[in-house]
Amino acid sequence: MLGLAISKIQKMGGIFRDLWCAMVLTLKLLCNNIIALGTDLMTHIAQSIKLLFAKIKLSIGLCRVRFIIVELLIRAGLLLVLQTLGRIGTQLATIACKIRQHVLSLLKQGS
Repeated sequence: MLGLAISKIQKMGGIFRDLWCAMVLTLKLLCNNIIALGTDLMTHIAQSIKLLFAKIKLSIGLCRVRFIIVELLIRAGLLLVLQTLGRIGTQLATIACKIRQHVLSLLKQGS
């Protein structure tokens, strides 16, 4: 009877050992899948970040170009304004001189 009990215990031990081996192998497979999926996901995330960085860099470059164009247009506008003001100032100085001369001639005629 003791031999039968020992044999059943050994069988049960073998079954448990086989179950543990199967569970360990399943757990190992799951860990490998998790690691593989995690690595794949991290690769996709890195590629997405790289793509977004490239788009941001391109956008910054386009903004720089637009700012340079705006700066050049402002400079051109200021030069045009300065030239126009210079012309108007010269005309006003000429008109003021003519008015002064005209007033002086009128004063001489009246005396």
